[in-house]
Order: sequence, then structure tokens, then C-alpha cells
Amino acid sequence: MRRDCKPAKGLSKSYCQGACAIPLSAQTIGDVLFSKEIDPDMTLFTSPEYNQRMTIKELQGKAVLFSKWLLQNDVKKGDVVMVTGVANLYYLPVLLGAVSVGCICQTVTTSHFRQNLTQQINPSVIVVGHQIEKEAYAYAEKLKNNQVSDRPSSNLKLIDIWGNNNEGQEYLSDDSSITDDQYDSAVRLVSPEDPAIILRTTGSTGSSKAVLLSHKTLVNLGTFCVDRSMACDEEHQKDIVAVPNPVTDDVQAPLITVQILVNWKSKCCVFCPTWLDYGCEDIERFAIFLQDEKITSYRGYTYEIVKLVNSEFINLYDISKLTLVNMVAQAVSKSMREKIFQYFPKSMVIYGASECLVGTATSSSLSSQEQLMNSIGYPFPHTEIKIVGNGGELLPIRTPGEICIKGFGVFSGYLYNESETCPVDNNGWLHTGDIGEMDDTGHIVFIGRKGDHMTFKHGGDKIYPKHITDVASSHPNIFESAVVGLQSDENGDDIFLFCVLKDESKDSPNSLKDFMVQNAPHEIVIPDYIVPVKCLPRIGARNKVDSRALVAIATEVRQAAQAS
Repeated sequence: MRRDCKPAKGLSKSYCQGACAIPLSAQTIGDVLFSKEIDPDMTLFTSPEYNQRMTIKELQGKAVLFSKWLLQNDVKKGDVVMVTGVANLYYLPVLLGAVSVGCICQTVTTSHFRQNLTQQINPSVIVVGHQIEKEAYAYAEKLKNNQVSDRPSSNLKLIDIWGNNNEGQEYLSDDSSITDDQYDSAVRLVSPEDPAIILRTTGSTGSSKAVLLSHKTLVNLGTFCVDRSMACDEEHQKDIVAVPNPVTDDVQAPLITVQILVNWKSKCCVFCPTWLDYGCEDIERFAIFLQDEKITSYRGYTYEIVKLVNSEFINLYDISKLTLVNMVAQAVSKSMREKIFQYFPKSMVIYGASECLVGTATSSSLSSQEQLMNSIGYPFPHTEIKIVGNGGELLPIRTPGEICIKGFGVFSGYLYNESETCPVDNNGWLHTGDIGEMDDTGHIVFIGRKGDHMTFKHGGDKIYPKHITDVASSHPNIFESAVVGLQSDENGDDIFLFCVLKDESKDSPNSLKDFMVQNAPHEIVIPDYIVPVKCLPRIGARNKVDSRALVAIATEVRQAAQAS
């Protein structure tokens, strides 16, 4: 029986629920890891960069040893275990061993491990690998030795996985004083509702928060978000999933680890090399990796895929087994979608948020061609989506409003109870702050952020950045674009379109303006200023466009124009 749901039919109101006959799971991640059904000799995880392979039996054994090390060192349920710089498969027993006994695990990329983060999270344990930067390691040692005056507590444990001369892994020794009964007792205290991992919000607003995701969320994400993304047609063929390395990405590694365990019969996981980060520069090397590891499903972000399909290497190497990549809904233009689907026909456009990873996605078999090209999909199973107006009222279909999500994917809260900023209402609905409109099948078209609409000179009309970037993306020389507005007494807002050009010598702001005039469906979609840039400034763990930086540039551009 499929664990997915089908699009709705004939909706008149912008509300859709992902109906599924299979109930939600009440398992913890520990239950999944030690399930009697799972084949202990199955190799689910590999790391080509470190020539590592790990069977389930090996993983189970190492996870238990780490759990016992935590218990022996008085690390308790609810304590935070932070892991950074661990690039190989030893990341797995740290993650799974911690959450199995009720600790909360946070993966931190090497570039984001810094003082303000540890002060905010206040971990009880920091696990570091050889990829950690020297300055960061020195700070971790100061924390361990109580040399940081403003640290709230002084019982921090520091584990150096590699140790001196790359020896160590003392945390995996089997001489623990913790008995099996004591370990089993700790495991039994863990509930599906307990938080398992911390994800950081991207900090694009300048206010990063620690989002808690429960065992229930992660296990059911692995259970119900897989059928829609099955990349292999043959039942006997495993889906070989490439997951970004934990030292370069803080989201996918823990999520995909649990998903692989839940789907051990049909999936296995390859840790990407550490050189493969956001917008990988060595695209040929990326293509070789996909070819050599026979990757069928790539769970990184869109930036490197965009570069790949725009390069000559897409046809120089055999990456024909790769049929599925994830496209983040807010980051992919229609023209780029078409190109990606051309090469990877089972790909998905997905939508969610740090506070709710489970939102919507397209289906290669159940979404129409128009929906694949224009929408962010329909709800996942056991997930409700609605579009509401400014007063919270449910809107008719095809009417723009705020996207709200309810279901198992909604986060448990923030690490520190920031109730005044929590976007979940009393009825369990997450108000995303995103604007979209729903069709009569439950598919949603993403329009933009709620705070990004701009009212300007044409009779006070509202315009969303996406309306402008959609036109810009159809220009053959525009690689990517972004829009911001500056308040103007005369216009309401002056609208700035920032463009990254494929060939900087080909187009000027005037020629780009002419194109917008000729191709815009309405004059309100024509920006006041067009600014070519070498690249868009980005911020945060998910590399979102830094709108604040663009506003600063726009201010300078307008001041210079007014002065002249």
C-alpha cells in the first residue's frame, strides 16, 4: 500500500488535506534503528571520500557505545549534543546514539561553529572531527576548560573523534560502567513527542533561532515523504541517495539518515565529499562523483544542479542513473525547472520551512505538466494546507493569501520558549509568512514572502517580487535575479531588479529595461531600477539571498542616481 496521497479534485476553497490510509507511526528513532525487521548485515551508509562502509549491525553497536558514554558522563535526556567537523560515517553513531537516549543533537557546519551559537544553545557535549577549524577548536577547548566567563554552565564535555595523531574514538570504547539494563531504561524513557534534533533558522532576518524537531516528525517524514520521491522504477534496484556532508550542511544529513533507516529495504546513502558545498565550483568533479557512485537521487540544494545542467559536463559523463533532484520551490525559476526536468524527469519541487519541513511537493506522475512547471505541489500525507486572508479567513481557490500548514511536520517549538515569536496559532496552524494561491487540486503556486509585497506608483497596486523575476528569468542572458523595494514618497516604493548575467558584456541596464517593457504582462511589473551584479549576496545556513544587503546596495544606487 502506498504511503502517499493523491491530489484533490474540484476544490472551491483553499484548503486541502493529504488523506492517507496508513496511520502515523508512534516509533522513536531508536525504535527504528533497533527494529527486529531490519537486516543487520545490510550496508546502508558509505563514504567514498574516506573509503568507509557501515552495516546496520556496526552502526547499532557504535550507537549503543556512544549512548553509554553519554550516560556514564551524566549527560541526561534533554541535554544538547553538538557535533561539528565530523565528515565521515562516525557522524552516524553520534547522531543516533545521542537521540536514542533522549538527547537532542545539533549538527553545525564548520563555517557556523562560533561563540554566539554555543552561547545560545549551551550544549552539554561538543563532538568535533578533523574538519573543524583551528580557531573553532581552540574555542571549544576553552569551553571545556571553563575559560569562557559567560558560559551558563560548566560541565561541558568535549570529544575529539580523531584525537592526537588521528587516534581516539575513546567515546566508542566498550569498557563503560553502564549496564545494558541501565541503557535500556534510558531508551524506554524516550517518547515520540520528545525533541530529537535542532535545526537553526537561516538567520536571514538577523535573528537565528533553534528549531526543535521531534522523533515523531523525523520518523514520519521518512515514512510518508518517500513514495512521492521514489527515483527507481525497478523494485529490486536500490535508490542510491547522495546526502550533503555534515561539515557543509546542517539539515540534510540528520534528516536523510533517519529516512534511510525507515526505508532500509529500498534506499542506501552516500555521504558527499567535503569539497561539494553550496554552488560547487568544480562541476566536472561533481559529475564524476555522480557517475562513479551511480547516484539515483541527489538531496543537496539546487545551486550545484543549476551549474551542472548549464555546463558541458552534463553530457560528458554518464549520470543517467540520476533521475531525481530536489528543487527548493522559492529558489527555482520556471525556465530552470524546465531544464532540470529535461535531464532529471522524476525530480520534485518541494516546499517547507525550518519550522515545518513537511509541506508540499510535486509528483512526477500525479502533477500535470503545468503544475510541475509552476506550482510547489500539493500536501504530503497527514498534512493540511490552507490559504488565508489578512483576517485569517479561508480564501476561495486561485486567490493569493498566506500559506498555513498543519500536521506532524510542524516543529515542537524553539529550544528556548520564545512564545512571543512562535508562528503556530492555538489551533496548531503554522503561519509561514509566505504568499501563495491554491488550485482546485490542492496544488499551490508560490508568489513571495508576505512582507515582500510592494505598493507603488500605479494606483497603489500590489506587486510581488516573483511577478518581476518570472519575466526576468525568461531573458536568455539572465542567470538569476532578485527584487527589493525602497520606500518612496512619490512612488510608494522604488523597485530594484538585481540581475546576475551569464555574459556581462552582452547587456546593459537599458537593454534589460527594454526587455522588461516588451515582455511584462502589465506595466506594474516593470522595475524602476535594473542593477546587474556579479553575484547575489547570500546569508545563513541555507544560502538565502540577503535582502538586507540588496537594500543597502539599492540605497547607494538611488542616491547616486539622484545626485546625478
